Amino acid sequence: MKNKPFDCIEMKRKGAEAIYQKISSLSMEQQLEYWRKGSDSLRQQIKPANDVDDSGSGALRQRSWSTTSAPSEKHG
Repeated sequence: MKNKPFDCIEMKRKGAEAIYQKISSLSMEQQLEYWRKGSDSLRQQIKPANDVDDSGSGALRQRSWSTTSAPSEKHG
């Protein structure tokens, strides 16, 4: 096996373990708050890239997702 300078799977597992260590002793509500804060932080970081239309007009792009509603399920 090659000696890779970067192992994506190893990085993912270490990250998952670090998060598990942080939240394993928290209640379900505290865990949900941890993930909400992380999601909000990520949205703020990516917001500038999503706010401007690619056409060059400077118009705001309409978002197709909502932070307040869950995806609807269709049962057939």
